[in-house]
Amino acid sequence: MNHLERVKLLLSNPKKFFAGLKKEKGVGMAFKYFAILSLINVLFGFIILLIFQSVLPVSSFGKAYSMGIGMFMFFMMIFLYVVGLGISFVAAGILHVWIIIFGGKSSYEKTYQLYVYQNVPSFLFGWLPYVGYGAYIYSLILLIIGTPQVHKQISLKKSILMYLIPLAVFLLFVLFFFGIVFLLISGFSTSALVGQAMGMGMMN
Repeated sequence: MNHLERVKLLLSNPKKFFAGLKKEKGVGMAFKYFAILSLINVLFGFIILLIFQSVLPVSSFGKAYSMGIGMFMFFMMIFLYVVGLGISFVAAGILHVWIIIFGGKSSYEKTYQLYVYQNVPSFLFGWLPYVGYGAYIYSLILLIIGTPQVHKQISLKKSILMYLIPLAVFLLFVLFFFGIVFLLISGFSTSALVGQAMGMGMMN
C-alpha cells in the first residue's frame, strides 16, 4: 500500500487503518508522514498569507513593510516546522501518559503512531480558511476512534470521555476567561464615559 492509499484509508475507514498499525514497527514511518505533511501545512499556510497580503491595498512603504513581514513569517514558519519535528515526540509522550492513566498498555511507539496519523486531516486541510476547523474536529474524531484500536484495554466509550470531558472543561474555562475580560473592559469603558460626562458637566 503506497502513501496515498494509506491516507485515503485513514480518512475513509479509520478503524481499519488504526487496527492495521499493529504491523507497523517503530516510529520511522510515522515520523516520515509527520515531516512531509507538516511541511505541506507550513508551505500552504505561507501561500495563503501571501495571497491575503497581496489583496490588501497598501502604499509603497506598506508594500516594503509587508514584504519584510512576509520574509519574517517565512523564516518563522521554517523555524517552527523544525522545532515541531522535535515537539512531536514530546506531544506524543504527553498523550501516552494520558492514555496510560486511563489504562492503556501499548508501547510509546504505538502512541506516537496514533498521534501522527490522527493529525493527518489537520496537516492536509488545516491551512484552509474555515475548512481547517472541520479538519481539526475530524482529527479529534480520529484520535477517539484510534485510541481503542491502538490501546486495546481502552473502550470506545472511555476514549470518548477521556478526550471530550477535558476539552469541554477547557472550552468552558476559555469562555469564562473571555467573559471576565469582556466585563472588565465594559466596566472600564462605562466608567470612562461617566467620568467624561461628569467632567463636561462641571465645565458647563
